[in-house]
Amino acid sequence: MCAIDTICICYAPMGPLVRRGSVLYEALGDQGMDILDVSDPTDPQSLVGGPQSLLGRTRGVAIGQNVQVPEGGHDQSRTVAAFVGGGDAGHNGFIEVRYADFPDDPAHPEQNPPQTAPMGQHISGAFLCYSVGSDPDLPQGSPTLVKTVGSEAFVSTTGVGLQQVDLSAVAHQSRYAVQASVGTYKVDDNLTLDISVALGGIGVLPPQANSSGFVLAAVRNKGLVAYDVTTGPGLKEAGYAKFPASVRPTGAVRLNVYPSTTYTVSENGALVTKTTNLLLMAGGGTGLMVYEVVPNGTAVTKELKKRGQVFTVSVLNATLLSTGQFMP
Repeated sequence: MCAIDTICICYAPMGPLVRRGSVLYEALGDQGMDILDVSDPTDPQSLVGGPQSLLGRTRGVAIGQNVQVPEGGHDQSRTVAAFVGGGDAGHNGFIEVRYADFPDDPAHPEQNPPQTAPMGQHISGAFLCYSVGSDPDLPQGSPTLVKTVGSEAFVSTTGVGLQQVDLSAVAHQSRYAVQASVGTYKVDDNLTLDISVALGGIGVLPPQANSSGFVLAAVRNKGLVAYDVTTGPGLKEAGYAKFPASVRPTGAVRLNVYPSTTYTVSENGALVTKTTNLLLMAGGGTGLMVYEVVPNGTAVTKELKKRGQVFTVSVLNATLLSTGQFMP
């Protein structure tokens, strides 16, 4: 038996969010953003006085680390919340960064010197694209998702593609915060994917001891593509895995990447324990798909997927069971 009890019914609007400790950072669409203290899950409290409007409809949020923020004439390394949105109703696409820590927080001794700005205070923002319906000769779109690797943000912008943004440059109000934008992915000489309007989801594999970091993007109805993001500014093509013919996501998906994860798989009738980088993809009308992300030097091997096996995956102290055939 399993008892499921109601803890809290919250009538406040909810949107994309990320958690850091007992703090939730929310993108709230037309209402902007909010930052909530959920140390008491029965009584969440806003840390910024309730939702705050941004420069347009806010669709995504992620946490950036070691972002260089100008304070008192000097750069200080800070943790920030990066919000993206806009691109509609006359609002240009944007990315905005705000302080993500409490001032002088003992839980984060990396504050050196201690942060004095309040949680959620605006730092700066940057332009990502023009609004949909503006001058057709200008890049226009709608930023929808954002992921981070350290102080770099990676934004899925419908109409533009995948954008790489230097959050330290955003904090310094630089005109050159966007370091790279890609709207296509060249699989080989005979196949180039248009990802400008087809990105269904993005995930990140942070740099590891013996490999680069990667951004992984789900291209609707096509496959997973990988970009090397630690060889300097720019998105270097690194690998591609075609979706199985019978399972091709056509809508938005959620990608969660779990580095160096231990799992148990059945091989020849025996259970074998392995450790690898797992990517779990859900949504888009496909159910759950499990991929193995295998860096090979500075590239990701073409074979990203595990096939024809039963998975028992240990993730965050829980067990996720997935069965099925994943064919090339």
